[in-house]
Amino acid sequence: MGAEQAIRRRVRDPDKPRTPRQQARRDRILMETRRLIVAKGYEAVTMDDLAATSGVAKKTLYDIYGSKEALLAACVDQRVSEVFTRIEAALTGRGVERLLAILARTAEAVMQEPLLQRALEPVLLSHLSQFDVVRVFRELHKGCLLEIAAAEEWDPAVDVDFIARNLLVDHIALENWWAAGIIDGDELRAFSLLNACRILLPVTRGAARRTVEAHIAELQQDLKGWRWGLSADEPGAA
Repeated sequence: MGAEQAIRRRVRDPDKPRTPRQQARRDRILMETRRLIVAKGYEAVTMDDLAATSGVAKKTLYDIYGSKEALLAACVDQRVSEVFTRIEAALTGRGVERLLAILARTAEAVMQEPLLQRALEPVLLSHLSQFDVVRVFRELHKGCLLEIAAAEEWDPAVDVDFIARNLLVDHIALENWWAAGIIDGDELRAFSLLNACRILLPVTRGAARRTVEAHIAELQQDLKGWRWGLSADEPGAA
């Protein structure tokens, strides 16, 4: 089975009932996969590593997932699902405010498991379509944009899906800046919100646009002292 097909399928027979022992085994496999990604990096993890640390035969891993790519993708999908289930459960508001709350909580979630997130960021950027993050972001972000449109505060000439995709790519790129040490966690949050507002500014109208403008003014003030990671005594920091 090819890698792309394996990634789409993730797990063989996903709807088949599992015993508590089978579910515990799968949970253990995914937990060990996370640990190995942090220790060795996403690309360096092998099925031999995963079998040894999970306490199962390599054949069992292939029987369940079909390939290393599908197992690693299942691990990433689990992380994404956990994060966004928590985010969605805690959200309030509508439209612009709801969208900005999603982005803020996403940035906060990154900081909760920084080692794992740093290991995953390059893979997410280069193979974005392989992971469930695309579907999750699309559902959450697009829902907020559709609320803006329903309130007649959206430019009807602009495609909602296109803007939702822009928001996704921009946020993943910012997470890679954070992973590279260019910005810190607080700056990741602030830039995520600011860039989202800049994307929304030309396509919103009425109250939604006024909300976006207010957030831009506030966020620009918050980031006024940002120096591209330079300390005060470094060249270019003045």
